[in-house]
Amino acid sequence: MKKVQRVTLGTASGAANFVVQHPSPEPNVRAIEARLVARAEAFVALTQAEVEIEARKVAGQRLEQEAGQALRSVYLPAVAALADAAWAADRSRARQFHVRKKDGRSRIVFIATVGNLLDEVRGAEAELLAEGMPPTLPASLAAQLAQFSEGVETIRRARFEAAELRVAYRQAASATVAVLRQLDALYRLRFQDDPAAWAAWQSVRNIPWPGTTLRRERRQARRAAAPDAP
Repeated sequence: MKKVQRVTLGTASGAANFVVQHPSPEPNVRAIEARLVARAEAFVALTQAEVEIEARKVAGQRLEQEAGQALRSVYLPAVAALADAAWAADRSRARQFHVRKKDGRSRIVFIATVGNLLDEVRGAEAELLAEGMPPTLPASLAAQLAQFSEGVETIRRARFEAAELRVAYRQAASATVAVLRQLDALYRLRFQDDPAAWAAWQSVRNIPWPGTTLRRERRQARRAAAPDAP
């Protein structure tokens, strides 16, 4: 969670607790306070979604790394060695079973290349079995490729969901700020004869706009620390 999002969540939660403890006697104001509580709950839900997305991304990265390591260090060298033995007199044919380093720079290209290699292995199974290929190797290679592809797809989906979540964060933060400022104006009237309650509200309602720079946040923090009476 970025700093502005973290500050917004903390402010929304603190302000929501305040309005629960100091409900307004006016029904119209209570409706606005209810919106603030709902915004705070929405922020908590977004935070939980962010944790879940990050967990899926990490799981996808682990799956991609483990399957990719198995492919590159075990299965692909084994296929290349078997092909070199089977077509020792035909180097061009043997090279069809080799995966070049440049083919591994892109995940999509790597998946397509290994998929084509798997087709070659299945098509030349008799020749490779004659050179000692384990009968289970094509199936094991296919399983590792499927795991690698699943990891890549999981990461892609997690990044897409994270991008959507950032938009939702910005929208929720803007809506929260609008409600806070509306309540701020109303509470100035409500607490004009209650400095203690106004000070308590002041301590929780300050919030930076989403996307502000650190310099602007610091300036707002200095303003928030200055005395502010109704």
